[in-house]
Amino acid sequence: MSFIDKLDRARAVLERQGRLSARALGRELGVEGDELEELIEELVDVQQLARREGKVLVWAGAPAARRPEARSDSAPQPPRPTRASPPRRASCIDQATGARRLFAEMGVTGWDAYARSIEA
Repeated sequence: MSFIDKLDRARAVLERQGRLSARALGRELGVEGDELEELIEELVDVQQLARREGKVLVWAGAPAARRPEARSDSAPQPPRPTRASPPRRASCIDQATGARRLFAEMGVTGWDAYARSIEA
Protein backbone atom coordinates (compact mmCIF):
# COMPACT_ATOMS: atom_id res chain seq x y z
CA MET A 1 0.00 0.00 0.00
CA SER A 2 1.44 3.40 -0.97
CA PHE A 3 1.92 6.26 1.45
CA ILE A 4 -0.97 8.19 -0.13
CA ASP A 5 -3.26 5.17 0.19
CA LYS A 6 -2.33 4.87 3.87
CA LEU A 7 -2.90 8.60 4.29
CA ASP A 8 -6.37 8.35 2.74
CA ARG A 9 -7.20 5.41 5.00
CA ALA A 10 -5.88 7.27 8.07
CA ARG A 11 -8.01 10.28 7.15
CA ALA A 12 -11.12 8.12 6.78
CA VAL A 13 -10.53 6.26 10.06
CA LEU A 14 -9.87 9.45 12.01
CA GLU A 15 -12.87 11.22 10.51
CA ARG A 16 -15.14 8.29 11.35
CA GLN A 17 -13.81 7.88 14.92
CA GLY A 18 -13.43 11.57 15.75
CA ARG A 19 -10.74 10.86 18.38
CA LEU A 20 -8.10 8.16 18.22
CA SER A 21 -4.75 7.52 19.86
CA ALA A 22 -1.74 7.61 17.60
CA ARG A 23 -0.97 4.05 18.67
CA ALA A 24 -4.47 2.82 17.70
CA LEU A 25 -4.20 4.57 14.33
CA GLY A 26 -0.85 2.90 13.71
CA ARG A 27 -2.28 -0.47 14.67
CA GLU A 28 -5.29 0.02 12.36
CA LEU A 29 -3.02 0.91 9.43
CA GLY A 30 -0.29 -1.61 10.22
CA VAL A 31 2.41 1.08 10.52
CA GLU A 32 4.67 2.23 13.34
CA GLY A 33 7.69 4.39 14.07
CA ASP A 34 8.76 6.94 11.50
CA GLU A 35 6.08 5.95 9.03
CA LEU A 36 3.34 6.59 11.60
CA GLU A 37 4.93 9.92 12.53
CA GLU A 38 5.02 10.93 8.86
CA LEU A 39 1.31 10.12 8.48
CA ILE A 40 0.46 12.12 11.61
CA GLU A 41 2.62 15.03 10.45
CA GLU A 42 0.83 15.06 7.11
CA LEU A 43 -2.64 15.01 8.74
CA VAL A 44 -1.84 17.58 11.46
CA ASP A 45 0.75 19.97 10.08
CA VAL A 46 0.39 19.81 6.32
CA GLN A 47 -3.29 19.14 5.60
CA GLN A 48 -4.54 20.51 8.94
CA LEU A 49 -7.28 17.89 9.13
CA ALA A 50 -6.47 16.87 12.71
CA ARG A 51 -4.87 18.27 15.84
CA ARG A 52 -2.80 16.68 18.57
CA GLU A 53 -3.94 16.50 22.16
CA GLY A 54 -0.99 14.75 23.75
CA LYS A 55 -0.97 11.22 22.32
CA VAL A 56 -4.49 11.59 20.95
CA LEU A 57 -5.40 12.75 17.45
CA VAL A 58 -8.64 14.72 17.11
CA TRP A 59 -10.44 15.18 13.79
CA ALA A 60 -10.59 18.89 12.94
CA GLY A 61 -12.29 18.62 9.56
CA ALA A 62 -11.22 19.99 6.23
CA PRO A 63 -10.11 23.64 6.10
CA ALA A 64 -12.46 25.87 4.08
CA ALA A 65 -9.81 26.71 1.46
CA ARG A 66 -8.87 23.08 0.82
CA ARG A 67 -9.61 21.87 -2.71
CA PRO A 68 -8.13 18.41 -3.25
CA GLU A 69 -8.80 18.33 -7.00
CA ALA A 70 -7.00 21.63 -7.71
CA ARG A 71 -3.36 21.55 -8.76
CA SER A 72 -1.03 24.50 -8.31
CA ASP A 73 0.83 23.75 -11.56
CA SER A 74 -2.23 24.04 -13.81
CA ALA A 75 -4.17 27.10 -14.84
CA PRO A 76 -7.63 27.51 -13.33
CA GLN A 77 -10.30 25.97 -15.51
CA PRO A 78 -13.44 27.94 -16.40
CA PRO A 79 -16.66 26.44 -15.08
CA ARG A 80 -18.28 23.99 -17.42
CA PRO A 81 -21.77 24.84 -18.65
CA THR A 82 -24.40 22.63 -17.11
CA ARG A 83 -26.66 22.75 -20.13
CA ALA A 84 -25.76 22.84 -23.79
CA SER A 85 -26.82 25.81 -25.86
CA PRO A 86 -29.67 25.04 -28.25
CA PRO A 87 -28.63 24.62 -31.87
CA ARG A 88 -29.07 27.60 -34.19
CA ARG A 89 -31.84 25.89 -36.15
CA ALA A 90 -33.93 25.41 -33.01
CA SER A 91 -33.45 29.08 -32.20
CA CYS A 92 -34.86 30.06 -35.61
CA ILE A 93 -37.83 27.74 -35.13
CA ASP A 94 -38.52 29.29 -31.71
CA GLN A 95 -38.39 32.76 -33.27
CA ALA A 96 -40.66 31.66 -36.10
CA THR A 97 -43.18 30.17 -33.68
CA GLY A 98 -43.21 33.38 -31.65
CA ALA A 99 -43.62 35.48 -34.76
CA ARG A 100 -46.43 33.21 -36.01
CA ARG A 101 -48.32 33.75 -32.75
CA LEU A 102 -47.76 37.49 -32.95
CA PHE A 103 -49.02 37.63 -36.55
CA ALA A 104 -52.04 35.46 -35.65
CA GLU A 105 -52.95 37.77 -32.75
CA MET A 106 -52.61 40.84 -34.93
CA GLY A 107 -54.46 39.27 -37.86
CA VAL A 108 -51.61 39.98 -40.26
CA THR A 109 -51.42 37.95 -43.48
CA GLY A 110 -48.35 36.84 -45.34
CA TRP A 111 -46.99 34.57 -42.66
CA ASP A 112 -45.56 31.98 -45.08
CA ALA A 113 -43.30 34.48 -46.86
CA TYR A 114 -42.03 35.83 -43.57
CA ALA A 115 -41.39 32.34 -42.13
CA ARG A 116 -39.45 31.29 -45.24
CA SER A 117 -37.26 34.40 -45.02
CA ILE A 118 -36.16 33.79 -41.43
CA GLU A 119 -35.72 30.01 -41.73
CA ALA A 120 -33.44 30.21 -44.75
